[in-house]
Amino acid sequence: MQPTNVTGCLKSGMADDTFVLMASEENGTGATATYQLTGREGMNFRQYLGQKVSVAGTVRAEQEVASTGAATEQKPAKGTSGTPTVETKTELDVKRLDVDTITSTGSRCDQ
Repeated sequence: MQPTNVTGCLKSGMADDTFVLMASEENGTGATATYQLTGREGMNFRQYLGQKVSVAGTVRAEQEVASTGAATEQKPAKGTSGTPTVETKTELDVKRLDVDTITSTGSRCDQ
């Protein structure tokens, strides 16, 4: 558990009444971090959806999920030559953040 301040874009999560913060890491790498937000009773994240917000709270847990798809051979389309290959790689770094305060920065998120 470590106290932190994070600024990013607030979006709806996959389940009802869940919220995620997409934040750019400030270490200059250009990487992004995803925070699943939880707040105390009565905290209204919904009013900040689609906005850039600054959040103060405590990081509770961190999960890293990585998936890699091997290159697979696809049949070429008619009239083409060569064998196309498809390779995918996804890494998702999710942190759970218990929010103490949330404030809007006054700007909307880039879509």
